[in-house]
Amino acid sequence: MLAKNNGIDEYYGDETEDAVERYQSYYGLKRDGLAGKEVYGSLKGNKSNSKSKPSQAKGTVHLPASAKTWRTYKLNVKPIKKDSDWSLTPARYGGLTYKILDKPYPDVVTIKTGRGKRNIYVGSGTSAVVK
Repeated sequence: MLAKNNGIDEYYGDETEDAVERYQSYYGLKRDGLAGKEVYGSLKGNKSNSKSKPSQAKGTVHLPASAKTWRTYKLNVKPIKKDSDWSLTPARYGGLTYKILDKPYPDVVTIKTGRGKRNIYVGSGTSAVVK
């Protein structure tokens, strides 16, 4: 049951797990979605359990010209087909290459597009080249 407290309830569900994973990714912690000792230590400012600065993703991702379109996702939604609201068109430009800004989920990278920062799926089975 959902409480009348800004949508906060007493359950550790998918949204909470996603938020914890984003927090872990941002602070360079092991990303498992569990609010364990490392997460609580970093929240309390215990520097021995966490990095003081967020980790910076490095590298590039290339979307080849053979890809007609490539779905993008806002940063605050899961990168699943139904949540895509815009697409890149690598074929139109002979391929597209972006600097990787972050890796918020396994097989997902954050890039900066004409519509701002967006997530894209780059897992196996796609033709994306991550370097």
